[in-house]
Amino acid sequence: MREHRPIKESDNNCRQQVEQLNQELINLRNQLSEAEEIIDYADQLNRDLERQCTDLQNKNASQKTEIKRLQQALFASAGSDCDTCEDKNTQNCPGPDLCGKKILYVGGMHKLVQHYRKMIEQAGGSFMHHDGGKEIAKSRLPNMIGKADAVLCPVDCVSHDACLSVKRHCKQSNKPYFMMRGSGLSSLAKSLEKIS
Repeated sequence: MREHRPIKESDNNCRQQVEQLNQELINLRNQLSEAEEIIDYADQLNRDLERQCTDLQNKNASQKTEIKRLQQALFASAGSDCDTCEDKNTQNCPGPDLCGKKILYVGGMHKLVQHYRKMIEQAGGSFMHHDGGKEIAKSRLPNMIGKADAVLCPVDCVSHDACLSVKRHCKQSNKPYFMMRGSGLSSLAKSLEKIS
C-alpha cells in the first residue's frame, strides 16, 4: 500500500497553474474559432464583392456602348435634307434616316420631350407628341395615330390605358408601333433604327 504524502503548498501552486493554463488554452481555442469564423465571413464577403464588381464592369461596358449609340444618334448629321430630297419615301432613299416619316411619341418624360424631338428630326422624321392623357386629352390620341406613320410608346412612362389605346388603334389602322421598354434616349435610338 502506498503511503500518502502530505500535500505540499508547491503542489497546490502547480495545480492552480495547470488549471490556469488549461483555462487560457480554452480561451485561446475560442478566440481561434471566432477568428476562423471572421475569416470565413470575410472570404465570402470578398467573393460577393468580386461578383458585384464583375457585374458592375459588365453594366459599365453596356452603358458605354449605349452612350456611343446615343452620341451617334444625337450628333450625326442626317446626310440629306428630306424635304427637298427627290428620293424621299422611295426605295432609293439614302437612309438611314426616316425620310420625313411622321413619328408619334406617346408618353415619355416631360423633361426629355425636346430631346425626343431633336433625335427624330435629326433622323429626318417629323415629331409629334401625346403625353398619354396627362395634359392632352386622350380623345385626341386616335386622330394623332391616324396622322402618324409610326407610333412609339415607352411602357415605363405612360399609363396602361394609353398603351392599350395605342395598340388597339395601331392594329385597327395597320400602323407600325413600338412598345419600348424605357423612356430613355437609348430606347428611342434603337426604335428609330427599326423604323428606318
